[in-house]
Amino acid sequence: MRELVGRAAERRALHDALTSARAGGVRVVLHGEPGIGKTSLLDDLVATARTEGVLALRCVGVPSETHVAYAALHQLLQPLLAGPAPDARTALVRRAVGAVATRDDPTGPAPEPVAVALATLDLLRERAAATPLLLGVEDVQWLDASSAVVLAFVARRIDDDPVLLVCSSREPLHPPLDDVPFLPVDLAPLDEDAAAVLARRAAPDLHPVLRDRLLREAQGNPLALVELAGAWRRLPDGALVTSPVPVTARVEAAFAARIDDLPADCRALLLLAALHPGDGQTGELVAAARALGHDVGDTLALAPAVDAGLVVVEPRAVSFRHPLVRSAVHSRAGVAARRDAHSALAGVTTDPDRAAWHRAGAATAPDESVAGALETSADRARRRGAVLESVATLELAAAHSPDPAVRGRRLVRAAFHASDVGHDDALARLLDEADLLPLAESDRARATWLRYRPQDAVGDFERMSRLVEVLRELHAAGQAEAALDSLAPAADIAFWRGVEPRCRDLFCGAVERLASAPDPRLLAALALTAPVSRSQTVRLGVAALGAGSLTDAEALALAGRASSVVGDVVGGTALLGRAIAPLHAQGRLGLLTASLVTYAWNCWHLGRWTEAAAAAVEVRDVGRARERPLVSVVLVEVLLHAVRGEGEEALRGWEGTRDAVSATGSPTLAAVATCARATALLVLDRVEEAYEALRPGFEDVDHDRRPESVASLHHGLLPLYADAARRAGREAAARAAVEPLRATLRRHGSPLLAASISYADAVLAPEDDAEPLLRAAGDELAGWPFLRARARLAHGRWLRRQRRVAESRTVLRVARDGFDALGARPWAQAARQELRAAGESVAGSTASSLALLTAQEREIVALAAQGLTNREIGNRLYLSPRTVGSHLYHVFPKLGVASRSELARALDDGKPDGVGAG
Repeated sequence: MRELVGRAAERRALHDALTSARAGGVRVVLHGEPGIGKTSLLDDLVATARTEGVLALRCVGVPSETHVAYAALHQLLQPLLAGPAPDARTALVRRAVGAVATRDDPTGPAPEPVAVALATLDLLRERAAATPLLLGVEDVQWLDASSAVVLAFVARRIDDDPVLLVCSSREPLHPPLDDVPFLPVDLAPLDEDAAAVLARRAAPDLHPVLRDRLLREAQGNPLALVELAGAWRRLPDGALVTSPVPVTARVEAAFAARIDDLPADCRALLLLAALHPGDGQTGELVAAARALGHDVGDTLALAPAVDAGLVVVEPRAVSFRHPLVRSAVHSRAGVAARRDAHSALAGVTTDPDRAAWHRAGAATAPDESVAGALETSADRARRRGAVLESVATLELAAAHSPDPAVRGRRLVRAAFHASDVGHDDALARLLDEADLLPLAESDRARATWLRYRPQDAVGDFERMSRLVEVLRELHAAGQAEAALDSLAPAADIAFWRGVEPRCRDLFCGAVERLASAPDPRLLAALALTAPVSRSQTVRLGVAALGAGSLTDAEALALAGRASSVVGDVVGGTALLGRAIAPLHAQGRLGLLTASLVTYAWNCWHLGRWTEAAAAAVEVRDVGRARERPLVSVVLVEVLLHAVRGEGEEALRGWEGTRDAVSATGSPTLAAVATCARATALLVLDRVEEAYEALRPGFEDVDHDRRPESVASLHHGLLPLYADAARRAGREAAARAAVEPLRATLRRHGSPLLAASISYADAVLAPEDDAEPLLRAAGDELAGWPFLRARARLAHGRWLRRQRRVAESRTVLRVARDGFDALGARPWAQAARQELRAAGESVAGSTASSLALLTAQEREIVALAAQGLTNREIGNRLYLSPRTVGSHLYHVFPKLGVASRSELARALDDGKPDGVGAG
């Protein structure tokens, strides 16, 4: 460790960081020019860590691997990924880094980068819980883009974990690492005394004149001092040293001089290693050298390079002593030799992606076979979630395409991939380049669609007309699949933004022409854009899909969301419930989040509040991971606080969302927020405020001009409005407001609207007409336990007012038990008050003990009751098995159970369906 001369302070800082990391995550970045001692400091730290029982994992960024998806992550995690994958997290990471055969599976869905990052974080956390970790990442300026994203994600989240992350860089950090809170350790040149000590150690017999010159020109750079001293000591007496050059170039030249003295076989292997880095590649290096005509049997031919201090040879890998050695080998070889080496490597590597890039490196002119191999490699990268690498690979494929039209197609595909990750600069550049080429009609249409961004067009009739025209062009050009894939962003925007009827009909008309048979993408687009007018079309389409036989997670999620939005809450929940686990396992967090949000709202309507809370917690966790908090699911939690009697807490939660809701300008989200606020106000007995909050959505409304996404939400808000109107004495106005909705139900149908009208009719009916409607509601709302219990409470009140006290007590008991099972404490208390007024002595609350659990505890209990192990639950919720076990240990006494086998019974006892059957 000669380069550690004069580095006592930096060495001490790193060792202190290693000690501190045992109590919580520490992040350090070593900054300095090439050769300043970053690698030597890290080597020293790793040696110390291993003596202290710390597991050290390392990787190095390499220029020739910046295009290889997850190359650095593969290096870093390889010790943790060996052997069969024990759980879904490891399988997901292995799939991403290409460590298993599934990298060549053309049908597997792509894990999203953030899912790979989450799985990596959990993998490291679980290992760190048993053994503290040191993660050493050298030359981060050369990391591949996907690994850099994962590293930054992990770095921001290790505050409470015994992990020391040490990165080194010769440049200022770039995104995504530039905003990680690293502790900087800047390595300055050695001072005069330390430099002199190091020079004497490196070359004790160097002529004093040359040593003085060395100290001046090395400028305190340890590697320059050592390497130049070694080179200059071999100069003949009286030799002169040429004029000064930059230190890096001089050091590289010193390495190059040593390379020139090596045997030809050794030089060939060095060049091959420089172009083909990675663990487990030594056999391919030897095979490639033989293909070049060198008689080598193994890596022993590199012994002269080892003796010269250029490389370290291990059984499975060749490591360069310093990046400048690799650079010197590369530049010294010349263009022709590099091409020959690439060609030889392409012929021996078993990795199709490396083979494609080597073939590109060997090509001297555009070649369609090379371009095709690169395009296939880009497809593999995208399926592994490495979208940025897929863009770069497609761009290289375009450069190697001899046909200008095919080159344009590949540039458009690259732009499409760039749009997936919001890389707007690359999107514009690639489309500009493609526009200059003779694009096929289908590619021109696709490029136009990419330029005509839905978020800028949806809601503006003129621009939306052009959007629809481009959609037609895509379809006419034989790009029906691309057109269907393009619907999701436009439909989502239409749902949340809300669009006027002519924009809605324009878009839906175009969507309906895209496919003759039902397609989940088409049905989801229709449902999100026109959940009222297209509700029957959507329900019939989902039925025609054969929902029971659907197995694809994406199809299940889209069909489930479509069903839910048009009011088939029961059917939609069943489909979404089947989609969530596979989406989670596949790492498709975008679609998973949308599915969970819809699932949470469905479970709210269906009285499955434990599941709603669990889904909301998971959305929060995924949202934090993706750094995209979702206000809509926060409002679900506000509702759950309200119905459980925590009105003030609910109002505080609503207040916390006001600015975010306002900033979106979304009428749909505003309606959701109104629902949460009004529920809290009713619980707090602030009836007039609740009524005034809800009234604008129902009274004096222009139903023909209101966005359908808002109208469909109000179908579910109708019972809340009916309660507020009844308690405020505005029944007549409310009954009038129901009539247009009744007409909507007759025209379009909606199970949710039907249930809502049944309840509203019952609680708003004049006293003399109420009984048959109240009885009917109790029967018709069997699948809607909260509404059913509320209808029975209203029925019991009516019976007591009619002095039919004995009958009222029977109905009120059933209502009370229904509320207790749900954990709807304010309504349960109201039922008890009515029972007392009816002359019954009422004991304390028999509310389900499930209501005593936190949201995360309820989620863990629900999964444990299904038979999942602690590890499986941890995989699902991004918790360690130890944390899951701790939660269950504390939950058992709350539920009065002694084992996991009793959890299912405890959950069944808390379900409302059986309670309200009588």
